[in-house]
Amino acid sequence: MRWISFVDANRNGTVDGGETLLRSSSVKTPLQVTSTNQALTFRADGMARNNASGALVENTFNVCIPTSRPAQNKRSVTLAGGSRVAVTTPAGNGACP
Repeated sequence: MRWISFVDANRNGTVDGGETLLRSSSVKTPLQVTSTNQALTFRADGMARNNASGALVENTFNVCIPTSRPAQNKRSVTLAGGSRVAVTTPAGNGACP
């Protein structure tokens, strides 16, 4: 999985010429990351919003390392209401989705 952070001046969801790339990286193995949304857009008000409708976004990132040491190998990071964050530890028992 790869992620980028950039200033999307024209709000089209892609990095175009003249737009500022802030950060870019990829997840290193054995770490596994999944997300309910392919992309998140944070507006100037600090809220994650849908580009088309402007509605606040809900998203969950699941972060996991396939290991049984510790058996609590998963974390779910949930973004609710566009900005509230909660972290939970679902039962992983060593397996990743």
